Amino acid sequence: THTHTHTLTESSSSHSIRDNSIGTEGAMPVIEALRTNTTLTMLDLGNNNIETAGAIALAGALRVNRTIVELDLGYNKLGTEGVVALADVIKAHPTLAVLSLGANNIGTAGAVAL
Repeated sequence: THTHTHTLTESSSSHSIRDNSIGTEGAMPVIEALRTNTTLTMLDLGNNNIETAGAIALAGALRVNRTIVELDLGYNKLGTEGVVALADVIKAHPTLAVLSLGANNIGTAGAVAL
């Protein structure tokens, strides 16, 4: 599997790390970079085995990020608790317009939270 090595400090407005199976641990540097990034508007973290802890960390980063417009988290393992954490943040997020969560086994509580 090829893993991208760019950082989110580059002036790119779109970044895809899709299909790399980086897991929650591998996603953490990207999630943390979202806290300070001011140029990224689209991030694709789909199909990376990101679990509940990653979704909760991402929710924390989104509380301070003000530029992301599109976020793809499809085909991960976010679970109900992770999606509930994200739902709480995205309702008040000033720029996020597209959130893809397909194939995450979010459960009824996750669906209701969204």
